[in-house]
Amino acid sequence: MKRIYTHTIALLLGAWLLPMTIAGDVAPINSNDKIRLPGLTVRGIESLPVPIKQSVPRIGKKLVGTNLVMKFTVDKKGRTGSVRSARPLAGIYETHVRDFAVLMTITLNNWKFKPALNTEGNPVTAKMILPIKVVQRDGFPVALGALRLDTGES
Repeated sequence: MKRIYTHTIALLLGAWLLPMTIAGDVAPINSNDKIRLPGLTVRGIESLPVPIKQSVPRIGKKLVGTNLVMKFTVDKKGRTGSVRSARPLAGIYETHVRDFAVLMTITLNNWKFKPALNTEGNPVTAKMILPIKVVQRDGFPVALGALRLDTGES
């Protein structure tokens, strides 16, 4: 029994001292300092395209709960192309979801981007994926999406 208490006290003491030891070796960070992280390069692309002109079609309440994945390319001049639904339109049986996919195709064709850059800083064409989820916020349907690079992997 005495041995259990000794180990428990040692463990508690160690848990209390360890953060103090680690914290003692860390230099304070000035809020004005810029922290530079190493770049991450995926398929030769170091900087993803950044939307500079975008819009979203009007979304009806029927679409709440809908998930749609759009695929497209952004060329060296920041123009979109090859815009399509990741799922073939013939495979989308709900008419309102199919109509939304068509509207998103038209809408994405009008988006403009700052193009992706390679490791040398030159503009390059990038294949993109835009998963979209329609949710309800404050009583209104809203489309949420996050652009990502299409690496060809699922």
